[in-house]
Amino acid sequence: MKSAFHKDHKTQSTLFNRPMLSQKDPHLWTKQKKNNRRALARNMMAGFMAIALLPVWTPTVLMADSFDEDDTSISADQEMVDVYRLYNENTGEHFYTADLKEIDTLFNIGWNYEGLGWRGFLSGDPVYRLYNPNANGGDHYYTASIEEATALKNLGWIFDNDGQPVFYSGGNVNLYVVYNPNASSGSHHYTTDVEEYNGLLDLGWTNGAVAWRVAEKGDLENIDLSVLPSPDHYIIERIGKVYHRPTCLKVRKLWSPFRKVTDLTAEELLDQGYIPCSLCRP
Repeated sequence: MKSAFHKDHKTQSTLFNRPMLSQKDPHLWTKQKKNNRRALARNMMAGFMAIALLPVWTPTVLMADSFDEDDTSISADQEMVDVYRLYNENTGEHFYTADLKEIDTLFNIGWNYEGLGWRGFLSGDPVYRLYNPNANGGDHYYTASIEEATALKNLGWIFDNDGQPVFYSGGNVNLYVVYNPNASSGSHHYTTDVEEYNGLLDLGWTNGAVAWRVAEKGDLENIDLSVLPSPDHYIIERIGKVYHRPTCLKVRKLWSPFRKVTDLTAEELLDQGYIPCSLCRP
């Protein structure tokens, strides 16, 4: 997969050339969730005077409760992958990836790991990621529309992952997107958290919609780094003699005392009597 870290941040974006609002709104909202979330978001409105400068016309905003209720039931025989969420304090951008090597690269250059963004299936309608090299700080955009992706490419955006899908749309859980019209980097925010989504709309973010569908909601409040080993490592069950890929759904559901990251290779694990997981097929 092509690296998510781009160095060619040179000029202000001509596509999103607008004054900055607050690059850190999504991250600030995440930290404040455990308090009186919706009330706090309304109280913070007074501190964001730049919102008053927004154009008079804005698209119709869809609050999360106007969508169909999420149904988290999934087929047990469908393999899933974990999609993680990282945050750049310097630019205000959140980044979403299932690629552990991307996570390792970004974490080592200063991005913050925030936890599981969502779980998705390994097949379905393709979702593409594009990068705007002209935005101040750089910016990524995710879309399930190849037509939209192609239009952005024609405007100077660059396909990540050599133009191949980075995720797939499928399942019954809504993944919401909101847009900050005054931000350059991190102008779009993606979340399965209804309260985070509605909180950002309360703060002045616009264009609320369902971006695509995923298999399971994320978990940003219970960050467990023990299930985020190096991409070249496996996780073993302390009871059961089974080994897994780091992204395996089964191992994520194991209570932490019953799993362990190992430096052993697949061949060494097999020699010691371990068997590969039937779901993730390491």
